[in-house]
Amino acid sequence: MNYEYGDEKTLPLDKKSPLNGFLIAIGGATATGKSRFAVELAKRLNGKAEIISADSAQIYEELSVITARTTPEEMEGIPHHLSGFISIDEDFSLALYQEHAFKTIKEIFDRGNIPILVGGTGLYIRSVLERYRIPEVAPRFDFRSEMEKIANEKGNQFLFNILREKDPLSAEKIDPRNLPRVIRALEVMEFSGEPFSSFTGKPRNDLPSFDYRAFHLTLPREVLYRRIDLRAAEMIKSGGIKEIRQLLNNGKRDRLFELKILGVREMVYILEGLCTLEEGTGLLQRNTRKYAKRQLTWFRAEKNMLSLDINGDAAFMASLEKVLSCGGGSQVH
Repeated sequence: MNYEYGDEKTLPLDKKSPLNGFLIAIGGATATGKSRFAVELAKRLNGKAEIISADSAQIYEELSVITARTTPEEMEGIPHHLSGFISIDEDFSLALYQEHAFKTIKEIFDRGNIPILVGGTGLYIRSVLERYRIPEVAPRFDFRSEMEKIANEKGNQFLFNILREKDPLSAEKIDPRNLPRVIRALEVMEFSGEPFSSFTGKPRNDLPSFDYRAFHLTLPREVLYRRIDLRAAEMIKSGGIKEIRQLLNNGKRDRLFELKILGVREMVYILEGLCTLEEGTGLLQRNTRKYAKRQLTWFRAEKNMLSLDINGDAAFMASLEKVLSCGGGSQVH
């Protein structure tokens, strides 16, 4: 496969296999079983697949336990990329993720393999599949803190009303309850001088296009929540508190809170005596369930992602077969 990174070309297809030449995207809520599903899928592709993480928390090297990053044993020999590859001291953004992802996709295709993009960060997945034009505005944590303070004092709706006045097109597409997204839209306008809506819905023509198959995994809500509760408790037992204690001892408290990674605040509260171990565990379970609910809402709204029920061994295997046989055409609708 010969093309240059940045060409406006469609990646050529190898017709020998239904999925050769396609990128496969696997999304879903936390604790659904995406990583295991992706590894099993890669194994059935006879060693011709490689996995690319699409998780905004698992990118950090120092946070393996707290983010439930796939372990070397769980990888079962399948190459994994963009997982634990930067330090928490480094600034990172959606634009940088997109750059790394496309570079990695190119390398995998050049090896004649199939890239499997897997994770729970829907925006990361969308930035790749839709070749997002992303504002070149790095996160401004001071601005975000100021906006969060205003939201705490006057309510989320106050900030949303500002967005609606300044950029009504973005306000039509952003849920007023999604405070981080509202703040990001305001941030982009503040530091780029352009409305946030001018960046959305317009693909980057300097990035190569490619055929893909996109899926999101589902479980009954009660099954998912039970898994979440078990995972949260196990994460604390298996070293989550120790991981955060070491970073606090290294003077990283402020940086950890800036990153807003699920589990960090709860571990800090336990370590600083602001709550008991039992209370912290319950808080983590509750907050993770809330996060999963937001992920479910996101992926259900993705029109180009086919829903796959993986509840139980039979459903899991049937969903694998569905992905493996999903060749032809251009996209999943």
